[in-house]
Amino acid sequence: MEAGFESTIKAQRAGIRVAAGSDVDLDETAAQEVRMLLRAGLTPMEGLLAATKVAANILDLEHELGTVEAGKIADLILLDGNPLDDPFALERVTHVIHKGELVKSPVQARPPPEVPAPRRELVATATVK
Repeated sequence: MEAGFESTIKAQRAGIRVAAGSDVDLDETAAQEVRMLLRAGLTPMEGLLAATKVAANILDLEHELGTVEAGKIADLILLDGNPLDDPFALERVTHVIHKGELVKSPVQARPPPEVPAPRRELVATATVK
C-alpha cells in the first residue's frame, strides 16, 4: 500500500493528473478514496479537486461536471463540517442535490417515528346450545 501512495504523490508532483476513484474495491466510497489520497501526500484541496474537477477533466466531462457553474449539472453535497479541516466531514453528508433537486435532507435522513401498533383485543365468542 505504501508503494502505491509513493507512486501516487510522485505522479501528481510530476504533473500527472490524479483523480479519486477505484476499480479494486466496489465498497469503497469517494470519501475513503479522498482520504487515501491525503495519506499519499496530497493536500486536502488537492484531494477534493481529485474527486471533482480533475476527475471530470480526465473523463472529458468538465463541460458538465466537476465544478459549480451555470449550465452544468447541479450535483452537490452539503456536509456537516469543512473537509479542508476534517477529511471525515466527507462522511457526514447532510443534503444531496441531484440535477438541481434536493433528494436528501436531514428530515429525509431521519428514520420515521415509531408508530405504535394498533391495539387489538381478542374477542372470543361462543354459542351455547
